[in-house]
Amino acid sequence: MFKNSRYTYGSLTKIFHWTMALIVIGLLLLGFYLDELSYSANQFTLLKLHKSFGLLLLWLVALRIIWHRLSKKPVSLSTHAKWEKILAKTVHIFLYAALIGMPLSGWIMSMSGGYPVAFFGIEIPALMDKNSQINDISWLIHQYLANALIAGISLHAIGAFKHHFIDKDSTLNRMVFNPKRLFVFIVIAIFIVFIGGLIRVLIL
Repeated sequence: MFKNSRYTYGSLTKIFHWTMALIVIGLLLLGFYLDELSYSANQFTLLKLHKSFGLLLLWLVALRIIWHRLSKKPVSLSTHAKWEKILAKTVHIFLYAALIGMPLSGWIMSMSGGYPVAFFGIEIPALMDKNSQINDISWLIHQYLANALIAGISLHAIGAFKHHFIDKDSTLNRMVFNPKRLFVFIVIAIFIVFIGGLIRVLIL
């Protein structure tokens, strides 16, 4: 089912959730790896990739918020205690704020540092001049948000596993794909990536 129902999340919500999860984990790992690299052509290439996926994440967060407002949310299960509902809502709000703050602070950090920002090869005009003070502040925000995001994701995962293995309810199952549908989505995703790569090669 494409849309959310009263009892489970629809395919579009699941696509948003797991695509964003993979991108976030990949960006965090790549970011920490880049911190350990000395300046080189390889670091520059990986940094461009990091920026491109960071901007992609920002677009996905915006689209998911719009979709969240347009679609109904499944009802809470009877196994969800009141404190769990409050904690879950708090963590979700924090995750959304961090997922917006991380790419924005990274974007500002690049611009204020005088470095170019491109979205998979498409140059994005700088919206501000080089500013060392703003660069230092945005760098700190980016670093702190990375650590806070890890904590938020960990809480989110612990809650899902707690419901699945201890409460034995359908909380986690409501956000996972049916194996057959998952295969179809993987094939579609591979096709989209292939077409996108082909178009980029032909244009550039």
